[in-house]
This record gives sequence, C-alpha cells and structure tokens, in this order.
Amino acid sequence: MFRRRLLLQFLKFIDLCIIVLAIDFSITVSQSKFIHFWPKSLHDLVTSSFPLRDIILFVFCLYLWHKLFEHFGLYLSRRLSTLNHEIVDIIKATTLGTLAITIVFAIVSEVVFDLQLIALLWTSSTLVTLLSRVVMRLILGRLRRIGRNKRKMLIVGSNQHAIEFSRKIKYCLELGYDLIGFVDNPDASNKRAETGYPVELVSSIKDLPGFLCRTEVDEVAIFYPMRSHYDEIQEVVSICEQHGIIVRLRTNMFELNLGRSFVDQIVGEPLITIYTGNMNNKGWRIVAKYAIDFYVSLAVLMLLSPLLLLVTILIKLDSKGPVLFTQERVGLHKARFRMYKFRTMTADAEQRIKDIEHMNEVDGPVFKIKDDPRITRLGKWLRKTSIDELPQLLNVLKGDMSLVGPRPLPERDYNYFKTHWHRRRFSVRPGITCLWQISGRSNISFEQWMELDMKYIDNWSLTMDIRILINTMRTVFTGTGAY
Repeated sequence: MFRRRLLLQFLKFIDLCIIVLAIDFSITVSQSKFIHFWPKSLHDLVTSSFPLRDIILFVFCLYLWHKLFEHFGLYLSRRLSTLNHEIVDIIKATTLGTLAITIVFAIVSEVVFDLQLIALLWTSSTLVTLLSRVVMRLILGRLRRIGRNKRKMLIVGSNQHAIEFSRKIKYCLELGYDLIGFVDNPDASNKRAETGYPVELVSSIKDLPGFLCRTEVDEVAIFYPMRSHYDEIQEVVSICEQHGIIVRLRTNMFELNLGRSFVDQIVGEPLITIYTGNMNNKGWRIVAKYAIDFYVSLAVLMLLSPLLLLVTILIKLDSKGPVLFTQERVGLHKARFRMYKFRTMTADAEQRIKDIEHMNEVDGPVFKIKDDPRITRLGKWLRKTSIDELPQLLNVLKGDMSLVGPRPLPERDYNYFKTHWHRRRFSVRPGITCLWQISGRSNISFEQWMELDMKYIDNWSLTMDIRILINTMRTVFTGTGAY
C-alpha cells in the first residue's frame, strides 16, 4: 500500500511537470507575447520576481489541471482497465484542462490566446501524458511478470463464471494477481469438482473472518448469484469492510444475451446500468456522431439550396398539392415526430392507401409497391435519384433523426409489429440511410431488414457510419435497388 501511494504521488508530480513543460513549449514555439510574466529561460525563472497575482493564477491553473485528472479517475488503479479506456479519459481531461486554462487566463489576466498556442498546448500535453502512461504500463507490466507489485486475490464462489475469471487472472500475468483460492460452502464446491472444474477451496463463508485474520489478502472478487446468495454476499462485504479489503462484485448479475452492464452514478447513488447496442454506451464517439450529423446536414443543405429551390418549383408545376410530404413517424424510444420529404405522390395518397393495400409487395408490416399508381411523373425521378429524401436533413438538424440509422417507420407499420426483438430498432435514433438500403434495399425481406438493423445497432462505430454513407452515395448514383 505504501509503494502504491508513493507511485501515485510520483504520477501526480509527473503530470504537473508535463503541463508546465507543455505551456513553456507552446509559448516558445508559437512565440506568444500574450503571457507577459512567463520566463524566457531558466535563468529568468530564478532571478526574476513575479507579481503575486500571476503566481496565484498559475498555481490555480495547476490545481485545476490536477483536479480534472482526478475527476476522470486517472489516479485510481488502472490495473484492470484497458489502455483504450485510459486514452479516452486522458483526452477528456487534457481537452477540458486546456479549455479551462484558456478561459481562466482570458478572464482574470485579460490574456487572449491565439489558436496556435491553444493547439500546441493541447497536443503537447495530451501526447506526452499518453506517452507517460504507456511507459508506466510497460514498466509495471514487466515488474508484475517477474513477480513484483503483486496483489493477492480471493474469489468468493466456485461457479463457472468464477472459474473462468480465475483462468483469465492466471493467464494475464501483466495484471499482477496471485490467486489465493476460492471461498465457498463445501457442498457447492464438491458439486463443481464433479463437473471437472478444479477448485482449490481455502475457506467457507463461515470461516472467512478467521481466514482473513491469518492470511494476506488485497482484494476479494464475489461471483455468487445475487438472487440466491444475497445474505452471504452482504456478510462477505461487511467482513471485508471491517478488514479494509477491496471488494469487486460482478456487475453482470443477470444472464444477458444482448445487453451489457456498467456501474453508473445518478444523484450520488451507484446503479448497475444495462444497455444494448454500442450506441447506447455514451462516450466521445456518440458525441462525434451528433456533431457530424449537425454540421454535415447544415453544409449539404446550404450547398444544395439551388437544387432544393428548383425541385420545389418543379413539384408545384407537376401536380397539385404541397411541396413537402410530412408524416408522423416512430423515432427514438418510440417518440413520434413529423418527418419531411419532397412530395412524390398525389395529394390524396394517404386516403387511397386502403384501396391498394392488397398490392403490397413486401412481407411483414411494411407497405411498399414498386409501380405505385399514386406516384407522380416527377415523383418517379425524385425517388430514383433519392432527391425526395433531402428534406430529412431538416429532421437531422432538429435532432429527430441521424444521417445513419434504422429507417423511421409510419405509425401504421409500427402497429403491425408482432415480434418483440424487432422493436429494439427504436432504441437508437432513426436515420436517412442504413445497412438495408445498401444491401438490396427493397429487394430484401422484412426479416432480413430487421436483422440488418440489429447488426447495425450491435456493431455500430463511426467507421461503419462513414462506410454506409459512401456506399449509399454509390447506390444512389447507380440507381440500384431504389423505388
């Protein structure tokens, strides 16, 4: 524990040195004259005297930087977390830290930072901090592999999940865990041994307090099912609390087929959160997706405004009725919203749907006809080129839709849904284009369409969105599969 505290203090010192050097580097390279009190050399730093206000301001910025790193958990144990998670937290901390320092200097010292200085400060502090953490991981991993910096772990429970976890712990030597053994009732352990799983039972729940008194234990991992062993779990946690031992509980208390779980805090209350699909795990990627949606939609609308005006005139000349077709669609979490499209059908198309429902060419609850008699002459061309979809960029700007996501369905189609897993498509924001539109679009069955929507939800990434957008443009230009 002493060594860990010493390492932690050293890490904090290194981080403060990094930000001081990053500020010095940024000012030197950018040749900024905005920060008048910053020394031009080490000699100036030793010999010069600075106003008390400037010293307090600088110390406050260092404190702010430190607290942000602390807030993002960069001084907690990262033994079990991946490098990717640490990278994301570092980027969040340095981004907010750079922004905070800029604002503080601008308000208190009336300093106006140039963009070059801000970019250099963020880049240098982020890269050097990342490098320091990678080096730290490599050094600690090496030490743990040769038997140093070890932690002794006790596993409560001897079920299959506990056994699998113990095997992973033994295999990942860089984590630095020594498995003491398993704590369980003898009957449960014997049953598990009969199935072929080797279990080294070192104590029962009843004898656990005495065992902890005699044995060096750093952490206890509990793998009992919550429903059937609640009292025993509570007893183990209480005993470990009294001994000051770290307790790790398996958050996946339920047998989830699609969902994933993590611990979150709401008004200070720790809650296990279960979500399905990559998009429901909030992070910088989902923020980037929303930013791309907004700025790309805005740019495309501005760029194509002459075309939109021309189409508006042509629709008015071609047939009677409004330019835009608006319809209530089912969106995120089944919320209703008005979706916009250029009108491609006659004005009475909605009233005539009952007369031609028998002509539906798609299985399932959706309604589509290739040669729909309600489509106008101009409407056929608008649909073939997908220009009729462009007004949906307004829905994207409003936040009702995304550029990429499951297509929003009308109320009528939603009411015909009979399979529960189909409704999971409403757990994400609907989009203008999606996987099924680049995979044959209307030529695939309804069941395949739903499966593609689930594939998108479960495997979503920014790279997938970009690939779908590129393939959508290719599909539009070739005119394949669209009607």
